[in-house]
Amino acid sequence: QASDVYKRQPYADRVIAEDLDSVGLRFLTGTSWQLDWPGQSDTLPDLVELTFVFGEGDELRQLFLVGGAG
Repeated sequence: QASDVYKRQPYADRVIAEDLDSVGLRFLTGTSWQLDWPGQSDTLPDLVELTFVFGEGDELRQLFLVGGAG
């Protein structure tokens, strides 16, 4: 069972970012960005964008290739 696998994993608290104002997530399919993904396993977005906006106004944006189409 999948839940048993998660129970056996070691757990440790980690701070990965401080002073965050917001975190954004969006998905690219073709030429269209979406703010949510329906979660269907038979299709994947082409890209996932993760954006962190910090209190000083700095922004960190990461793009992840997911679908690997082509």
